[in-house]
Amino acid sequence: MAKANIALVALITLCLAAALAGCSSTTAADNQKIAAHTDHGQAPEAISSASSGLAGDSNRENPDGNASISPTDNPTDNPTGSQVDSQSENTPEASPAMPSEQPRESSGTPSGEMDQHMDANNTANAENTGSDQAVSEPTAATPSDPAGDSRDDGAPSEPADGTPESAYSQNPDEYFNNSVFVGDSITEGLAQYVRGKRSSEPTLGDAKFLSTVNGIKLADCAGDMGADTVYYFYMGSEKSFDQCISDMGVSKVFIMLGMNDLELGHSIADTISRYERTILKVYDAVPGAEVVVMLLTPKIASDWLPWYCINPDFGNGMIDEFNEETKQMCYRMGLKYIDLNSALKGGNNALPDSLCGDGFVHLNPSGLRIVVDTLRAFAQSVTL
Repeated sequence: MAKANIALVALITLCLAAALAGCSSTTAADNQKIAAHTDHGQAPEAISSASSGLAGDSNRENPDGNASISPTDNPTDNPTGSQVDSQSENTPEASPAMPSEQPRESSGTPSGEMDQHMDANNTANAENTGSDQAVSEPTAATPSDPAGDSRDDGAPSEPADGTPESAYSQNPDEYFNNSVFVGDSITEGLAQYVRGKRSSEPTLGDAKFLSTVNGIKLADCAGDMGADTVYYFYMGSEKSFDQCISDMGVSKVFIMLGMNDLELGHSIADTISRYERTILKVYDAVPGAEVVVMLLTPKIASDWLPWYCINPDFGNGMIDEFNEETKQMCYRMGLKYIDLNSALKGGNNALPDSLCGDGFVHLNPSGLRIVVDTLRAFAQSVTL
């Protein structure tokens, strides 16, 4: 009888182990890939305060403790989404596009879909709204020469505290050369804003944009939607995101996805698992790529939800929870992240109405300006 009981216990243990293994949405092969791309000698890096630069080893045990730069207390978010080829730069400054039911390919000309929500001519006035906090930038390097003369030995100068000066402190836009921003309609809004700015001033280098207003999700990028998969439209045809970035030949990938997954009721756990698999696809498509994750932007405080958001629980609380899990994902995978969410939030822990273009989550030009300022601050904090 004792032997029978032992055999029964062993059988139950094996069954439980098999069941638990089957519940994992990230395969063992995926975990091996994650480990291959992870450097656990350093915590994920986020934009930090001007005096401290990027978060380092001191925050390893608490990645959420990274101090983040908030250029202003206004948020920006725009789920628009036609794929953008950044070669078309000579268009006037545009208001970000709004969600559309019809798929479209960006023509390189700013969409007029936002005209009913905002007046782009009021951008200059709106940009100064709610900006109680100044844009926070890394401290300028102090030359070691007490006379203040520039160094002529070719070596980068260092601040008084010995921290190396960022290679991009003088021209942060150069950091974004040979890069692509991958995202949904919020990234599409950024793409239109940047193209408009480039007609008058350098903005984010020669960065390209891969975005769409067609409701792209991490579930699509991870390959979980089957026949219902939403694709990006690039160079005249529909392609998966990893094929697009492979064709672009970039070396840096900035990614912000997950908003549409949450709006449609996908669980945070499943969405984070898909985020991991999506990033692994980036590495497969662009070996050696530098991947930077951008945290989701906030929504306004209103409880109103548009027709395409079918999750009644969607709101800033859910976005915050997802962003915290995203930080943990970055820690596991050894990735840097940029906290756009904190940079955009106002005093009520939500996106200020003055930064929103549609009464929901999409950013107007004032909000998008904050995004660009935050990206530049991140570039200024990067050391070689």
